[in-house]
Amino acid sequence: MTPFLTKVRQFTGWALIIVSTVLMFVSIFVATTGELLKGGGIYVASQLTWYPGLAY
Repeated sequence: MTPFLTKVRQFTGWALIIVSTVLMFVSIFVATTGELLKGGGIYVASQLTWYPGLAY
């Protein structure tokens, strides 16, 4: 049986990956509306959530 904290860490990792994917699509949409600086900022924020998500 997997320890409770390992399950929590695994769930948190997948949640961060999902949030990152959603933020990536939001950044693409924002950038296509002409707000390139805001879109780029959202994209960078979405990439930062991948690393803790993959670390589990």
